[in-house]
Amino acid sequence: MSKTINFLEQIYNTDLVTKKVNVAGGIIFKEQQGEKPALLLIQRATDDHWPNFFEIPRGKCDLGTNEGLIHCLKREVKEETGLDIIPLKFIDKFSYTADKGTRLSTQHNYLCKMKDLNQKVKLSKEHQRFQWITTPGEAEMMVLPEMKRSIIKAFEMIDPETQIVNYPENDFTPDNSIEEKNMNLQEKIKYSEELTDKYLDEISAAGVSAGAYAIDVATRLPGEIRNAIDWAQNKIKERKKKKLLAKLKKEKLKKEKLRLAMQNKQNQMGPAR
Repeated sequence: MSKTINFLEQIYNTDLVTKKVNVAGGIIFKEQQGEKPALLLIQRATDDHWPNFFEIPRGKCDLGTNEGLIHCLKREVKEETGLDIIPLKFIDKFSYTADKGTRLSTQHNYLCKMKDLNQKVKLSKEHQRFQWITTPGEAEMMVLPEMKRSIIKAFEMIDPETQIVNYPENDFTPDNSIEEKNMNLQEKIKYSEELTDKYLDEISAAGVSAGAYAIDVATRLPGEIRNAIDWAQNKIKERKKKKLLAKLKKEKLKKEKLRLAMQNKQNQMGPAR
């Protein structure tokens, strides 16, 4: 199975979910005198299970059901960056699966500012470097699509005149059917193809995250696109087959139950005279 299909399966497949958790993410900006505000991205370590990907500081709120999202947000940002922050506004949320599809995470993203502009970023061992970006375009091929949309919304909040790309809403939730996911997948592929012509030269020159770039490029390859669509269509067939088998089994059990009831009634009545 190709890397693209594995990637899609890990993030969007909810069939194996056994646990649900909340995640808090902080899109942190710092004001720079005479310059544009900058947003913080951090890059995962090379030995991490998502090596070299850029992301916003974030973490699971799993220290008990009573832990609030804001408390969780401040704790995770402090652990990953060493920064003290002031949450300003809720941006959005999106869902994804992790731990081989067994955990459904809902990430709540907040616009934050630094409490002390002189404070230095101190990364944990989970991340290897950080980068401040001043335009949405810099995030285009550095982060995953769902997070990219949140970052662009944050830029809009900071500067309403920021020119952005319009993205479709996140429809990949547990309630969506495979058919709906397939349609959304094709929309993402179409957008990726359009994005290639616009940003390929800049990406090559900038040398941004190899992992994120490789996956975005793989998603745009015609062969990979066909495989991804085939995968989605096979999932539809599998689900229909399971429903049919379940229906047949239910009907068989119903007939067997009726037969036993009739046999039991005959036994109670005794042999026919």
